Amino acid sequence: MKPTTLSNSWKTLINDSLSQSASNRDKIAALDFIHCQNSLSIDLLEEFLPRIEECVLDSDKTVRQYARRARNRILDCYPELHHPQDKEQSRSISDILKNTDLKTLTSKQILLHKLKLQSRFVVFDAMDRLTATGDNALVDPLIEYLKEEKDEYKVSYLLRLMGRFTDYRVPDILAEYLNHEDPRIVANALEALCEFDTPELITRFAELSVSSDCRIRTSAVRALYKYDPKVAEYHISEMVRTNNMTLQEAGVFLLSILRPSNLNELLAIANLSNFTSVRLKALEIQPMTEEEEARKKSGQRAYSNKPNTFNDVLNLGFFLLIATILLLFSKPASLGIFTAVFFFAILFAVMSPNYSKTLLQKITVSFAMILMLLITESKILVLPALLGLWISWTDTAFNAMGRVTKSPYPHMLAWMFLIFSTLTSMMIQGTFPSLLSSLAKIPKLANSPLLKELVNKQIYLDRAVFLLTAFMLIAILTFSRWFPSGSVDDGNEKEKKTNPNIKIYVVALLFALSIVAVNLAYRFSMTVTLRTSGVDSFEKLLTVLTANP
Repeated sequence: MKPTTLSNSWKTLINDSLSQSASNRDKIAALDFIHCQNSLSIDLLEEFLPRIEECVLDSDKTVRQYARRARNRILDCYPELHHPQDKEQSRSISDILKNTDLKTLTSKQILLHKLKLQSRFVVFDAMDRLTATGDNALVDPLIEYLKEEKDEYKVSYLLRLMGRFTDYRVPDILAEYLNHEDPRIVANALEALCEFDTPELITRFAELSVSSDCRIRTSAVRALYKYDPKVAEYHISEMVRTNNMTLQEAGVFLLSILRPSNLNELLAIANLSNFTSVRLKALEIQPMTEEEEARKKSGQRAYSNKPNTFNDVLNLGFFLLIATILLLFSKPASLGIFTAVFFFAILFAVMSPNYSKTLLQKITVSFAMILMLLITESKILVLPALLGLWISWTDTAFNAMGRVTKSPYPHMLAWMFLIFSTLTSMMIQGTFPSLLSSLAKIPKLANSPLLKELVNKQIYLDRAVFLLTAFMLIAILTFSRWFPSGSVDDGNEKEKKTNPNIKIYVVALLFALSIVAVNLAYRFSMTVTLRTSGVDSFEKLLTVLTANP
């Protein structure tokens, strides 16, 4: 279709309607007109685009919404168009960098310098390019920038892009802005929080799901859907059924990205909307098939039962603490007493209405595993049992988009460390612990000084390996929350890449080597004790013990 040409009077009318002095009603009418066009000339759009960009930053939220719709439609239909560049951009950058040796600056450092410019469009472009890499090493300077920046437009824009990072501090920073007085900042913080697992904020999401601001409400419902799909679906249904065009468009948008289980029902309602834009957007959404609907419902159930990672680590630490106390202060003779105590503890958990069925099973089996410390010879085998109960190897839960989530790398590394430690300990110690246990049960040999010394050393080793492995296990699971990720040089002078795993890999390796060192020290100590007593074989040990009961 040949692009149409508007008369000068039409062009003047639209320009006047988009001017800063125009009323909000005139701005909305002009923006809505432009949004519905798809055959305007490039020259005309280039003339309108700067005015539309100004409306995107308007103080009225409705004008901002219509301006974003018009701008996004234009840029989607005409990708050759770009945001207008500030004429003083080059000069401003030169002023900032005039005393800097450009050869020593990386591209990221130059972009960080651009954040100091006054032009919002230049700063927005720099923010996009910085966050697009997902480099967690940039989190520190961006957090400092958020604290110092006073321009709420720049703050809100950067908050929305912070969801591209995986640093554990980002959700905490975003949560601080949920109480901000500027609705743009709140909405963008919510949008970024959708990229993280923050079940502790579910109450706040629910509160903002009924906000009077459409963007806040939309982003809050999207975030809430991850943790409480049924309540979120209720809010989406309310948005689609309302007579407000803005809320209806937001509801249809949520249908397209979340595809809730009531998608087909709400699509039928949206297709009969009184607003053309709502009907057009609804027609672009494919109805849900029976297979997808069944998978969606199954995925929601799996996600609703997904344990909270942080709480699971706390629970694991609690039971490891109980196991440590039992290991240090109990004796096999007190097995009956501890069995009774744990039985009543399990009974209390069963009678409590605050525990889910899955949590009850974990608590019950955890107590049973701890009791095994008084029965089993290899104490360290209790650790993988407890870890398997509370921390999964792979996470089969579904996220809000219906996709299977991946297990965090600290979980995988914790399992690898524990498997290595367990196998290493059993290989280095060999069958000697079982031999000592068998000999200690023979009445004639039980009082032998040599046997008592060997048994005591074995007890100390079991406690040391158990305590060290338990402590290191919790450390690996929580290490990513202690220190932020850093950058490593890949040999390129211009660029640096971030490896968020390198620290925890090094620490886990050191932990594993320390477990090996403890077991080797035990092996050496046992060998010295036996050789000092003239024992160099199993037969010789029996001879010495029999001769000196």
